[in-house]
Amino acid sequence: MRVPDSTVFVAETAVLVCEKLAQFIARQIAERDGPFRLALSGGKTPQLLYQTLAGLPITWTHVEFFWGDERFVPHDDPDSNYRMADENLLSRISVPSTQIHPIPTGASPEVAAAQYEGLLKQHYGGDVLKPGRPLFDLNLLGIGQDGHTASLLPDQPVLKERKKWVAAVPHGRNEPRITLTYPTLQSSAVTVFLAVGRDKANAVHQARAGNEAIPAGRLRPEGSVLWFLDDAAARG
Repeated sequence: MRVPDSTVFVAETAVLVCEKLAQFIARQIAERDGPFRLALSGGKTPQLLYQTLAGLPITWTHVEFFWGDERFVPHDDPDSNYRMADENLLSRISVPSTQIHPIPTGASPEVAAAQYEGLLKQHYGGDVLKPGRPLFDLNLLGIGQDGHTASLLPDQPVLKERKKWVAAVPHGRNEPRITLTYPTLQSSAVTVFLAVGRDKANAVHQARAGNEAIPAGRLRPEGSVLWFLDDAAARG
């Protein structure tokens, strides 16, 4: 498959990158009349972005929040992607709790993945993802030094999953994880990668080149693709 065309925005520092991206997301939300489905990423990089978003005059009442992946830990655990988003964004804005859809972490990773897949299908209004009808309006992704995105981890069976919308990732990290699969992550009108730091530069370069040796390089989003980078991550 062809590597999607992408647009790159570069700013000198992580603070400036997050300000630029927050303003972009705010415009996307403002331009949408109906429900706006936003998929959040986890990890440390988006914390500043979420804090910046919380300080902007955004009307959040029609935004539906989802997650691209989650560690299989309780939602109040310090490693929880939900907790990070809640502390830095959700608890600081006015949005109905019924519009916040974290990945469940009860029972087992496999059961939680199936439950979240059911929820996504309910919001999508169908069991099959169709071209031209994206699941998300905006999907925010990060990228690791090893080239992973969401919890599509190197050398794990989940990289070959094409039927399930959500899958458990029992190995590859200290704790099991739950992730949206390639077809689900690709079903977005706008896909945004956020990366800062020199340690991300090589992975960014490889992913943008479509190098399938790394998980992020295999992603072929349906809609537009944008990269928001600081100077360090943009090297090369």
